[in-house]
Amino acid sequence: MGFQRYLHVANELIGMHTKLDRMRDARKLLDRMSVRNYISWNKMVLAYAFNYDCSGALEIF
Repeated sequence: MGFQRYLHVANELIGMHTKLDRMRDARKLLDRMSVRNYISWNKMVLAYAFNYDCSGALEIF
């Protein structure tokens, strides 16, 4: 993955996938990231919560 050195870009891609209801793709991207920060995790937890997927949010948390 060529952009994994750019954490900001990877986080924005996660946000894009979640806004398009492509949670599976967002999760794959998160799993493939070698470096994650609180923004990465927050985007995923909030996206699961907004999609009423409490079990997914708890799994990520």
